[in-house]
Amino acid sequence: MTENWTLGDKREYAWEYFKLHAGQRMALFNFFVVISAILTAGLAATLKRECDCPVFRFFLSVGMMVISFVFWKLDQRVAYLIKHAEAALKVIECSLKEDPNGQHLSLFFSEETKTRELKESTCWKPWSWHMKYSKCFGVVYVVFAVIGLIGVVAAILRW
Repeated sequence: MTENWTLGDKREYAWEYFKLHAGQRMALFNFFVVISAILTAGLAATLKRECDCPVFRFFLSVGMMVISFVFWKLDQRVAYLIKHAEAALKVIECSLKEDPNGQHLSLFFSEETKTRELKESTCWKPWSWHMKYSKCFGVVYVVFAVIGLIGVVAAILRW
């Protein structure tokens, strides 16, 4: 069946695959933020002086660490699927070389080079760094996992 596909059909197929997984990645991250915020609020409530429930604090904290790990692994999987779609789109873009404006239309193909150039031009200041989604999301996953670890330690010390 694919031998009858036009270049536009191939591009649309790869683009829909990319769009599906990119949207899924953002939805997963948003869901993680909501769950983590709820768990953090619950954990903060257990840290009040009048609340003496280290078991509840312990389970909320462990839950936060588990959720962080699970969503981090899900993010890695979806990132792989997105890269897979990007590779397909790069192949399709290679066929645009005959077009006079093809090099300007090769967004996925030229992205790596442009990103590398941008990284090389940034300075040591963290606010000017160029980071991938994976690294940014990873920082958030680690922060919530560390909050969970602190909660576990606090629960154990209160027991």
